[in-house]
Amino acid sequence: MEWLARSSESGLEREGGFYPIRVIFICVQRNFISVQARQGIWAEGYTVTPLRTGYEQVLASRVTDLFATMAQQDGKVTSVEGNSIVVTYKDGTQEKVLLGKRYGKAAGYTYPQTLVTDLKVGDKVKSGEVIAYNRNYFMPDTFNPGQVVLKAGVMCKVALMDPIDALEDGSVISEGIAKQFTTQTSEVRTLQARFDQSVRDLVKVGDHVDLDSILCIIEDPEIRDNPLFNDIAMDTLRKLSSHTPRAKVTGVVSRVEVFYHGEFEDMSESLQGVAGQSNRRRRQEAKASGQPAFDGQVDTGFRIRGAALDPDSVAIQVTIDHDVGVTAGDKLVYASQLKSVISRVMTGRNETESGEAIDALFGNTSVEDRMVLSPKLMGTTNTLLRVLSQHIASVYRGRSNVKRP
Repeated sequence: MEWLARSSESGLEREGGFYPIRVIFICVQRNFISVQARQGIWAEGYTVTPLRTGYEQVLASRVTDLFATMAQQDGKVTSVEGNSIVVTYKDGTQEKVLLGKRYGKAAGYTYPQTLVTDLKVGDKVKSGEVIAYNRNYFMPDTFNPGQVVLKAGVMCKVALMDPIDALEDGSVISEGIAKQFTTQTSEVRTLQARFDQSVRDLVKVGDHVDLDSILCIIEDPEIRDNPLFNDIAMDTLRKLSSHTPRAKVTGVVSRVEVFYHGEFEDMSESLQGVAGQSNRRRRQEAKASGQPAFDGQVDTGFRIRGAALDPDSVAIQVTIDHDVGVTAGDKLVYASQLKSVISRVMTGRNETESGEAIDALFGNTSVEDRMVLSPKLMGTTNTLLRVLSQHIASVYRGRSNVKRP
């Protein structure tokens, strides 16, 4: 396709008419790819595709430390603890990288990320090799030790046909593929209490919660250790005067963080306990990453959904990680550019004539109308590479004849 344009600013105008240009279409396509990639999220079934472009190896060196950290010089691993790794470079400088659970935010949502390393104390690293990586998005490169490659998506067998579910770029997926597209998000529940109130039975990291699970019990000072009432009366008063915030989501508690507006010494004993524990965790994370440590004390600039935290008040933020599956109405991308909305999740047995399971249905018209060849080229090439790999492995293990077609 050829585009015609007249532009004096770009120097494309020529005397007597229009200048044919093709670069406009290419630039728009490159911009669209970057916009589309920023909207993607990892899923449990993501893996490295057999057919690659080579850019899968480049991305790790062009992202932030939330996704991957590369060695700046040749060096040696001098420390690997539960939540950090330290690399000492040949010039004597050190780089500390935080490992474990971290959180990223996008479009108002919080997403858990897990940073891991395959290195151990004493290992040598070369400049440009990976120190730590986000296992949700990357995996070690088998053919290039010291590097990682992008997990591009879920491998599935797609039938190109035009059922009613595939109209207007719709698609259908199987139950098995739907499970592989399961991802995780984090729900942050903020519990507020006054300095004179008490908190007991607060959930801990690792606890499983349901919709109606009580995160903690917030008690007023009037009933705390009051000698005028017996045990039965105290239990009754606690039920009447306590606040019991609920989880409202099913998942696992992954973080408990405390912020307080006021002096630490002014809080009740129970609040000092949870706030002190949160401060200790902050100091450990700061030490692991080589950053200055801060406690949970805040001022009027601290906001909870736009509202300031009142003086002499505490905000306990409980982060709950929960699985999110795909269903009708969710979006996905076939190949590298065919955006689609899921029409339904098919059930039962769905197979080809040869007995192979069908993972998804997508409109052949949707491919042809967009005038792209990559979906069919990628589908056939990935299939050939998979079958060839299985055959070579069978020959290597002596289970097949090398001459067998």
